[in-house]
Amino acid sequence: MKMKSILAMALAMAFLAGGTVQAGAELFSVNLWSPGRNWAEEWQQESWRDTVRMAGKTGGVWETGEWTDINVSAIAAGGSTTFTGSQGATATFAIESKRNQSPYNWTTLRDGSADPTGNPAYMADGNATLLDAKLVGSEFDGASGPVDLTKNVVITVSGLTMDTYDVIVYLSMNQAQFGSGGNAGRGHINFNNTGLTEWFIPAGQPPTTFTEIEEDGGTGNYIVYRNGTGSSFTLRAYGHGFNHGGIAGFQIRAADSADPGPVDAGTSTVTAAHGTLNADGSATTTVTVTLRDADGLVLAGEDVALADIEEVAEIDPTTTATT
Repeated sequence: MKMKSILAMALAMAFLAGGTVQAGAELFSVNLWSPGRNWAEEWQQESWRDTVRMAGKTGGVWETGEWTDINVSAIAAGGSTTFTGSQGATATFAIESKRNQSPYNWTTLRDGSADPTGNPAYMADGNATLLDAKLVGSEFDGASGPVDLTKNVVITVSGLTMDTYDVIVYLSMNQAQFGSGGNAGRGHINFNNTGLTEWFIPAGQPPTTFTEIEEDGGTGNYIVYRNGTGSSFTLRAYGHGFNHGGIAGFQIRAADSADPGPVDAGTSTVTAAHGTLNADGSATTTVTVTLRDADGLVLAGEDVALADIEEVAEIDPTTTATT
């Protein structure tokens, strides 16, 4: 019979989820949702509201199923609410100013339909749900101006106990006030009133995937602020001119809970409960694969598959040799 290298197989077939957070690390994940025409009958239906709420869904760049849904239509400027992280810590979300709040489409579902069951996979997708409704801000009060800072989205998150933290902010635009020409999908954001990043949202329905805005003027749907300090931070976001865009949600995690690196063969181990087995076709053993990155950090919860990829030795099954 042919024997294969288990270590080589395990390391070659390990699949890493790039958006994971270390086990036991606190992760705050908040989805800012709102019905559309909340006085209209269709948005009173729970089936419609479920299309903009993350309850029961998994999503996000730091993928999780533990989301807090905050109905921002129920919070006036100056109001606040608390939310809870994955490990039980709490923080406070406050709205200082906003224009309003809305799903991607004000009068229909995000796919343009009036029936959530007509496109079930897309309507149930957590990433598209997260990028749908939002707190809406604009630079102008009216279509032609003037500039009105009270129409900006300004939010504050407070009560954080992490020494340093990273923040992902998810950005979205309304379909009806998306803008046109060179300003289509254009908006602005800053963190703690420092600097101003211009961003562009691609046209079309909220996507099921994420693209990071990595530079001023970049195109994407989320931005990352790294190594924040202090117990609170403030975000200001708004669409350029009369464009209606803003913050669809955010995630916060400790800066030292960054994603582990790739599997490292030098630090990862494969052990078997028995050093030798009779090659009789029926003997069994337990093989334990421990995946670590180059720093020795255990990559918990990752999938490992064993497959025949490297021949190490060949044993004649008619002999009594063991291995």
